[in-house]
Order: sequence, then structure tokens, then C-alpha cells
Amino acid sequence: MKQKVEYWTECVTKVSKAAVRAPQAAFSTMTKSLQCEWEFVQRVVPDCAETFIPLQHAISDQFFPSLLGGVVTVEEKRLFQLPTYLAGLGIYDPTETAVHAYKTSRQGTATVSEAIKGVTAFQHEQHLESLTTARKMSTKAKEDDFILKFEKPVVREADVKNADGGLRLDLGIRGVWQPQVEALFDVKVVDTDAPSHRTRSPEAILESGAKEKKRVYEQAVVERRGNFTPIVLSVDGLLREKPYSQTCGYVRARLAFAIIRATSLCLRGSRVKWRSGLGMDDGAPLYSIL
Repeated sequence: MKQKVEYWTECVTKVSKAAVRAPQAAFSTMTKSLQCEWEFVQRVVPDCAETFIPLQHAISDQFFPSLLGGVVTVEEKRLFQLPTYLAGLGIYDPTETAVHAYKTSRQGTATVSEAIKGVTAFQHEQHLESLTTARKMSTKAKEDDFILKFEKPVVREADVKNADGGLRLDLGIRGVWQPQVEALFDVKVVDTDAPSHRTRSPEAILESGAKEKKRVYEQAVVERRGNFTPIVLSVDGLLREKPYSQTCGYVRARLAFAIIRATSLCLRGSRVKWRSGLGMDDGAPLYSIL
């Protein structure tokens, strides 16, 4: 195993050098070839996470900076290691995939293993069900790890008795739309070129994605006395127009008022506190005396 990891680390180093001139080809090589090789081995070798530490360092310290053409922060590296449906690059940390790969493989192939041992007869439907269950459990475990890392805001706590997994959003910022009111955002990336979307315009696809997000989250956010804003965009970078225009208008208005308040004494008031001999601050009730 150690020799295999050394070989893959050397391959990542070579791909990192190629990424400077051909980033797209290097990215495809990493996600479609190299990563698949060590993930296959991880499915059949238990307790091998520590062995992949040198490989993880090569991806984090060599490949990411070469691919993006500059210095990459620790936080950005963690984001890039997320799956694409969570706005990452889908280049996973091999020390983390090793934890889930073997367990998922054992669960998914349990029906076949029992049939080969002669314990039970092979049933195709049961095998497909075992595969589906194992994949769902693996995905859920990875998402839980993601939640623990990035502390996504909780809208509704999970309820085990009622089989409710709870609701979590991607981002929460206080005071974006209203003072002291938390604004909650959830991101959705849509493939507008998918075969199922051929009869619809990209704008209609993004709008339906925003409506779906609102259907799931908006009521829970309102009950929490917050503001919910879905951020829906395509894999090509097309952003849903309405929230973007509203955000730009809001930012421009805030900047305009900030500039006016900085230059106009009438709006911002005096920066020096004035005290009168009558026990009044800033002369506020002076007009009533005069």
C-alpha cells in the first residue's frame, strides 16, 4: 500500500506541473483517472487512512495552487475538497474517503458475499437495495462531516422519532436586508444543459430551482424570524437575475447613503458631543427654550 501511495503522490506532482499550462486537462486527469484508482483500493483495504497522508499533502500543497495559479488558503482548500453539488471541485481528501469507502463497499456487497459463501441464495433485487442503502448512508456521513466542518446554520433541528432530518442552510448573515435580522442563503447549482431541461429556457430552469428552495426552507426561516434568499445558478455561471439585481441595487443604495452620511453634517450629525450649561446633550431640546 505504501508503494502505491508513493506512486500516486508522484503522479499528482507531475499532474500539478502540467496544470500550470493545461488546467482543464489536469483537472480531468485527477477526477476521472487518478482519484478513481486510489478510491478503488480504499474499498478493499480497511484502516488505511493514515497511509494516504502524503498524497493528501501533495493534492493540497501542489495540485490546488498549480490548478488555480496562485496561493490557496486553508479554507479554500477545504471548500475545493467538497463534492460539486456542494459547490466544490469534487477532488476529495483521500484520508477522509478511506474512512467511508471500505465500510460502504462491505455494506453494498453484503448480499453477493453471503451468496458466494453459500449462506443465502443470491437475490438481485436485494443486492440493488443493499447498494442503494450503502450509498445513501455514505452520502449522509459525508454531509454530516461537512456540517461539522463548516457549521451550517440550523433552521430546524432533526427529529429522530418522526424521521425528520432537520433543515440546514449554507450561509447565514445578520443585517443584510434588514438591521439585526438574520438573512439565510442556500445555494443550488443546476445543469441547464441536461436532457430533461431541453424544452425549457435557462431562466425558467433557475426560477423553478428557486421556487423549490423556497418551498422547502422559506416557511421554516419565517418561523425563525429571518429572511430567506435562494442563490440559484447554472454550471456555466448563469445567475438567477432577480436576486442578483436586488442585491446590486441594495449595495449601491447602501454605498450612496454611506458616502452622503460621511460628507453631510445634516445626516450624520456632529462627531463632537456638545454639552450646554443647561444639562442638555447636543442641544436637542434647545428649540423649546428659545
